[in-house]
Amino acid sequence: MKINHRKIQLLVAIAFLASLAGISHGTEVLQWSGETNTAGAFIDASGNGNTGDADGGATLAISAPGLVGNAIYLDGNGAFVQNWNTTGLPTLAADTWSMNAYVKFDAAAENWAQIYNFGSGSYDTKNRGLVTISPPDPPTLRFVTSSAGDDQLFTTAITDVGVWHMFTVTCDGANITMYRDGTQIGTEPYTSGAGTITLADGDPRAMVGRPGWSTYIEGLVDEFTIWDNTLNQTEINVLAQALVPEPASMLIMSSFIFAFLLKRK
Repeated sequence: MKINHRKIQLLVAIAFLASLAGISHGTEVLQWSGETNTAGAFIDASGNGNTGDADGGATLAISAPGLVGNAIYLDGNGAFVQNWNTTGLPTLAADTWSMNAYVKFDAAAENWAQIYNFGSGSYDTKNRGLVTISPPDPPTLRFVTSSAGDDQLFTTAITDVGVWHMFTVTCDGANITMYRDGTQIGTEPYTSGAGTITLADGDPRAMVGRPGWSTYIEGLVDEFTIWDNTLNQTEINVLAQALVPEPASMLIMSSFIFAFLLKRK
């Protein structure tokens, strides 16, 4: 029997994050790991029943081999995944939250293609979305609510093709912060004032690959997860170890956990 070391690795990371619940008081709202049920919907591994419906054009989003077990495959021609009545989604403007996914592009992402988001199906102030911007080439990452310039967090982090990356966005109630492979790439406050990101109360909608406009991504999205709290740097570092080649990743993850436990003594 073939052992999926990365699956074991992620389960260890999830168990570790669960052990931090007494500190962060946060829970998973949904986790689309890439596995589907008999109806072709993506199973919610968080246990909350927030399955993701495969949708799009002639070819729907499907399950395919990913970084950790299976992943969501998007064909770049209209395929996406969504749940428009997500239970427990932190949609109030004052809520704290985090989003994370492992992503590998099979082709250069289109301009204003949305990787993942929640709160709205459009680019408006209800939206909390991670998008790709092109030019330049390769495209860069940007957090977007509306298409207004003040409602975006600009970065120079690229989205190169054929490489697994981890993209994380957190909100602590005052600031939006973005990470690429566990490293912070940008942060900005959000309020209703000029020069900051405007964030309104959103709708209970969660999506992967669903465009605000008619642009799409082609590639794999694995373990898309939303939490109702702000992940800290230690927690993000643990999740990023899924990107490290085996068996070094298991050693590094053990070191993170050991160091954290020492700090708690």
